[in-house]
Amino acid sequence: MWWLSFVLHEAGFNLLLILLPLYVISIGGSLTDIGIMCMIGQLVAIPASMFWGYACDKARSYKPFILLSFSSLSIAIYSLIIATKVSHLIFLYIILSILHSAHGPPRNVLIAELYTYEEWKESFAVFEKFAEVGRLTGLLAGAYISFSGASTISLISLCGSLHIAAFLLSIILIRDPILILERRLVSIKRMVDLVDRGTYAFCKALDGFSKVCSLKKVNVKAFCTGLTFFQAASTMLFTPMPIFLSRELALQQGLVFTIYTLNSLGVVLGYLHLIYRSSENVEKTSLLKVVLLRSVTVFLMFIALSSTFNVVIITALLTLLGYLYALFYVYVLTISMELLPPKKVGLIDAIINLGSVYGAFIGPLIADKVGFNYVFLLSGLTFFASFIAFKVFNR
Repeated sequence: MWWLSFVLHEAGFNLLLILLPLYVISIGGSLTDIGIMCMIGQLVAIPASMFWGYACDKARSYKPFILLSFSSLSIAIYSLIIATKVSHLIFLYIILSILHSAHGPPRNVLIAELYTYEEWKESFAVFEKFAEVGRLTGLLAGAYISFSGASTISLISLCGSLHIAAFLLSIILIRDPILILERRLVSIKRMVDLVDRGTYAFCKALDGFSKVCSLKKVNVKAFCTGLTFFQAASTMLFTPMPIFLSRELALQQGLVFTIYTLNSLGVVLGYLHLIYRSSENVEKTSLLKVVLLRSVTVFLMFIALSSTFNVVIITALLTLLGYLYALFYVYVLTISMELLPPKKVGLIDAIINLGSVYGAFIGPLIADKVGFNYVFLLSGLTFFASFIAFKVFNR
């Protein structure tokens, strides 16, 4: 039940991420301002993620970092209410990014250490399913409040209140694991497997066999590159998306939240699919298929811009993108927990933030200067670059 606090956090923070771009525009900011804000926020989150990941593994205690994140996030979110200038919002978003990164590494370690390696895929999928239900609930609340005519300040206050509730639940529900062994056991298992295959190859060579099994090492660099490109493409697409829906498609704020609700529903369906197929191993080929489909889907969005039914088609494609993201995220988490050694668990969040730095700036900038159609085109190409990198990783 410890994940209930994260459900409340995701409800508030996901609502805030969609609300902030609209808020920037409402106080006189531009798409470029949004890009600068998100870029700087993601940039400072890179060293922050590495620090939090090292610190929680060094301390061998994870609950305090989660409590720190949720409590300080609630204070920072309430501070947004008094922000009247874009520069104030940018500063507060930087603080939010640093504080938000504090709970990611300890959360991933809790899942990896509380369950066995064989249960990792299902455990990550179950956790993310409930987290996505939280995001979905936050979006539904945002849509309802927006249709009711409530102010942006009311929505920000709701986000802060949800984080206070998440903090209180974390105090009660979250417990550190008694033993921290599972990731080390997986590393030992991989090392033993490599030695075993090396011994087998050596024996075959002595017996005169010219062709022996290969001792390929995992191409971690290709994996990190693929993840960086994937996150860059995703952030490039979704950072200016609220403005695209409200300005280019002329949708009111309530409908923007509704479309994001459908996207979140697609994510939930993806996690349910993974839970249903939890007995299957996480294969690198599955990761490749998901990334390629994500690229094709974005290219279809580019084509749909000229369609008469562009709102319906883009909504359907955003729902599909949510489904594909769920599959991708669980595959990546499962593989990364096997690849990354202790005290390096923050690396996965740092890599994600690295891609986000580029995408968060380029997406709004291109939308502001040359149009949203080029955002879709470049995002699709970047997803395809991610596919190529993961293809190298899969060799």
